[in-house]
Amino acid sequence: MTIPSSIEAPLPKGVTDFLPEKADEIACIEGCISRIFELWGFRRIITPLLEFQDVISLGMGEDLKEKTFRFDDRQTGRLLAIPPDITPQIARIVATRMLGYPLPLRIYYNGRVLRHAEVQSGRSREIFQSGVELIGLNSPEADAEMVAMAVEALRSLGLDNFKIDLGQVDFFRGIMLSSGLSASARNLLQSLSPRRILPQCGKSWRRRR
Repeated sequence: MTIPSSIEAPLPKGVTDFLPEKADEIACIEGCISRIFELWGFRRIITPLLEFQDVISLGMGEDLKEKTFRFDDRQTGRLLAIPPDITPQIARIVATRMLGYPLPLRIYYNGRVLRHAEVQSGRSREIFQSGVELIGLNSPEADAEMVAMAVEALRSLGLDNFKIDLGQVDFFRGIMLSSGLSASARNLLQSLSPRRILPQCGKSWRRRR
């Protein structure tokens, strides 16, 4: 095969090729994280690259809906979506395909998602995600397990200086009720997407009740 000395083959903005060196690094990171997940008893799920828009949107907030790539399906005439986040896919699978599985469910995933990004932001449209979902176990010990596993996974990657942010819906609601704000002000504050306030993290550790 003759390779031209030069060729114009641009990529869309926000995506990139990962050459062998970088691909090896990514594979090493994914493998290390996956081993930690499996040692803690989590089993992998592989989600599809396409979903029906009306189905996947049920588990997404407005911010993610706005960043979803959509197009028509010639076979069904329905609107398809490239998932912008893996968590809504896990919710769909658990609610429809895993109803007979004994609880608690320990699920982990690795994958890439695609999101619309503002051209001037310089952000990648492709995001690597690794995460776990612990479903059906409601206890302080389950929360502690998730935190401990996150710490172990980060340390296994050689990271020392990191911070883990914890969020809890009931805690937020309690603050809102005791804030003295009016109902309209509380609703406005609650409608603001966390992704507009907090820096985005490519990996997530979650627990589902």
